Formats: sequence, structure tokens, C-alpha cells
Amino acid sequence: MSWRRIALILLFDLRHGVFRVRGLLFLVPFALCWYGFLRFHEQTIELFRRPEGFMLLSRILDEFSAKALLLDNPVLPSAFLLTALFTAPFFVILAAHDQTASDIGAGFFRFLTARCTRLELFLGRYLSALTYVVAAYSIVAATAALLSVLSDGTPVIDTAVYAAQIILTLLLYAAPLVAYAALTSALCSSGVGALLLGFAGYVAVLIGMWAGNGLFDGSAPFSYLLPSGMRNLLFAADPLRAAFAAACMPVYAVAWGWLAWKVFGMRNL
Repeated sequence: MSWRRIALILLFDLRHGVFRVRGLLFLVPFALCWYGFLRFHEQTIELFRRPEGFMLLSRILDEFSAKALLLDNPVLPSAFLLTALFTAPFFVILAAHDQTASDIGAGFFRFLTARCTRLELFLGRYLSALTYVVAAYSIVAATAALLSVLSDGTPVIDTAVYAAQIILTLLLYAAPLVAYAALTSALCSSGVGALLLGFAGYVAVLIGMWAGNGLFDGSAPFSYLLPSGMRNLLFAADPLRAAFAAACMPVYAVAWGWLAWKVFGMRNL
């Protein structure tokens, strides 16, 4: 395996995929969503500073996590982190749904496998999708941090460090979601099919988790099939719990990625 060839595949895919249909399918709704969030950032700060906002967040997470987000850290970046993690499955599937599907259907990979291995193709496309997603979120996170400094007067250094923590958190959370999208993409031979399977499969897993958890009283073991089962722990005020949740994200990425690689390895390119 050559990391140089993987890097070439990554850069080529980014260069030629961002402003094509599959890239714009993610970029347009993503930009519209976060433009609205940043355009009305003052109202967002005011909303989260109200007692009602704190109480609602305490019910979604817990009181200590809500305090850590809204009182111990800048409000606008915290609101961005909260919104980003809860909407990540939708946007990540939009961005990463067609890692390999269209090229499998078109037979394009037959020409590339003479110059690189299947594993290099798989990793190059996976890392390309992950880079695209994280870069998009990083731009929004940096803008939210800048607006927080300018409009809310938060300390520059503290806000910048917190923005870096948010980007790292989103990177860890996006990695298994991109791996899930790699699996659905490897199963299909068209971008549209991969997109539909990605959303339908995610909803099906959520329903299966809900049904499976209904068989157990007082516990929810099936909640951890997806990284969303550990999502709330990423907000935990206890650093050990948050670190444990962050450490679990690469495990999810490896598990879903291994399944995706097995399916891709068996496909007739």
C-alpha cells in the first residue's frame, strides 16, 4: 500500500468532486443551513442564554453538561457544536454517499486498478469524503468563533482553543458516519441508489435500535450500534466520560469501515 497514491486519489477526488453534482448536493443545503445560523447569531446567543434555553438543553443532555456548554464556554460555538452533532448524520450522508457507487456502475475503477490497489482506492475515497466534511464544518466553526469574539466579547485565545476542540470532536464523530456511507456506497452501483440506501438504512437501523431496546427494561444495549448512542457523552462535563466517548468514535469508524471494505473488496469493478 502506498500512501502517496492514496494522497493522489484523495486530492484528485476533492479537486474534481466538490463542485460536481454529488458535491453540490451537500454544499448547497449545508451552506444555506449554516448561513442562516450565522446570519442570526445574535438571536441564537440570546435564545441559548434564556432560562428556557438552559432548561431545554438540560432535558436533552443533563444539567451539568448544559452548564459546561452555556456557562463555562462561549455560547455561539457551543450552539454550533450542539446543532452540528445532531444534524451530522443528514449532512455527512449527503456529502459522502457516492464515494464509490457511481464509479463502480460506470466501470471507471477498472482503469485505476491497473495503477493502484483496491485498498488504496477505498482509503483515498474515504479520506477524501472525510476531509470534505471536516473542512466544511471547520469553516463554520471558525466563523462562529470569530463572531463570538466580535459580538459577544469572548476571550480570543480561549475561544480559539474551544473552536479547535469543536473541530476535533466533529472529526471524531464524522469518521464513523463517513465509514457508514462508504458501506452503503459500496453496496450500490449508482449515486442515487447509494443516497437513498444511506438514508433508508440509517432510519432502519434507528428503528431496529428502538425495537431492540424495547425488549430490555431499564437498559438500551442496541443504542450503541450507531455513534449517536455515544453522542450525548461528548457533551459530558466530566472529562473522563467525554474522553471515553471520543475514544469510542474510532472504534465505530473501524467497525463500519471494515464492513465497507469487505463489501467493496467483493464487488466486480
